[in-house]
Amino acid sequence: MISLPELKAYRSEIATRRQQLQVRYAGLQAELETIGQTSGQLESVMTYCSLVRQRLQTFDEREKRLVLEALDIRVTWTPNQPLGIQGSIPIGDIVPIPSASALCPP
Repeated sequence: MISLPELKAYRSEIATRRQQLQVRYAGLQAELETIGQTSGQLESVMTYCSLVRQRLQTFDEREKRLVLEALDIRVTWTPNQPLGIQGSIPIGDIVPIPSASALCPP
């Protein structure tokens, strides 16, 4: 048997622990949702990169430059250092990849 004060203390501990677990659960749910969104974005980016790579093989130098500018690709070179390549792909709104004819109007 336990006393009434012990029971109240035990119930208080359980309520506190339950509240902590609910907060933790909500945090994990939000993290899981973020991971799911990121996974979908990653798939879009991978598909986009694949399309760019395929089309770059058929573009001339001018068209390649336009694509690289659209992706904001920057290459830096410093003597005695490896090349630095930076760029960005707009994850929220994947920029459509134009066909070669769209890049070179008649």
